[in-house]
Amino acid sequence: MKSALKMLIPKLIKGKISNLKKNKNYKTVINELKEENNKKRIILIGTPEHGNLGDHLIAKGELEFLQDHFLDYKIIEITGEHFRYQRNKIVNLINNEDIIAITGGGFLGSLWMIEEELVRDIIKYFSCNKIVIFPSTIYFEDNAFGRREFEKSKKIYGKHKNLSICVRDEKSINIAKQLIGQENSSKIIYTPDIALYLNKMQKSINREGILFCLREDKEKVLSERDAEEIERCAEDKGISIKKTSTVIPRHVKKESRDKELQALLEEFIKSRLVITDRLHGMILAAITGTPCIAMDNSSGKVKGVYSWIKYLNYITFANNVDEVYKCIDEYLSIKDQRYTNKELMPAFGKIEKVLRNVE
Repeated sequence: MKSALKMLIPKLIKGKISNLKKNKNYKTVINELKEENNKKRIILIGTPEHGNLGDHLIAKGELEFLQDHFLDYKIIEITGEHFRYQRNKIVNLINNEDIIAITGGGFLGSLWMIEEELVRDIIKYFSCNKIVIFPSTIYFEDNAFGRREFEKSKKIYGKHKNLSICVRDEKSINIAKQLIGQENSSKIIYTPDIALYLNKMQKSINREGILFCLREDKEKVLSERDAEEIERCAEDKGISIKKTSTVIPRHVKKESRDKELQALLEEFIKSRLVITDRLHGMILAAITGTPCIAMDNSSGKVKGVYSWIKYLNYITFANNVDEVYKCIDEYLSIKDQRYTNKELMPAFGKIEKVLRNVE
């Protein structure tokens, strides 16, 4: 019994310290919600604290977009973890007049149920508020589980009378129509991934090597054998190879978001070529002017978002490994590219209009 207690006590102390840290980190947000202010408010909910830096890049894009276009509003960010931790307190501090913005990404659907359930909760708890979901991919698996979860989401999404969904790929348009009803199709906004709102070009530097940024999770479709073959093909050309990931094995609080993103951005900025099957591997290459060969993932979101940036002549999409091999020499030779998102701005403008209720 004593040995069991000895093992349990450190865990209890660690849990108590963790909760104290959470309370301290979240106190500022709670105070912001309590403040008396004449400004209208947009509450951005669901941003990450996990180690997926692609989702943090989305959050950064959302915040910059809101800060640029909504100077007349107070913007308050509530992470998904914070909302789960202090849900009742937060719900009581949000008024019906507040606009709720839900962070975008690739988690709507049955692949990442913790996040889908968070979105369901937000929609249910704020039934009287205007809600806008930032650009997302929606994907329900074509099996019994996926169909069952789709029906659950449909009941919740379809009940909300003032819900708009921004989607970043054409496949998601039809799923969104089924979720909220064909009669509400005007509330489905087709617009690019909000991370493409960012521009992270820096002064020309010497670029070296090929950067591989490949998935290792449930969205992966590239086999280990094919990945190794692509690496061998690159090595045969005498080019140095580096590997990175948009996912790191630790929590990333919003206070350290910029630091972690900058470290990742620098890996892309210093590379001659990126080969990736991660959506935000492709987007990081795009916004840093880095030549890139992109492949798809299981939900098809990479190909879907590529359609928005195919005007960039330094980014290409490969349907299979043979196409990757054919592109390597050509894209290694591309130099001095500059990212421009001027062509995307009219589409981003649609998000501003839907948030402001402007037709």
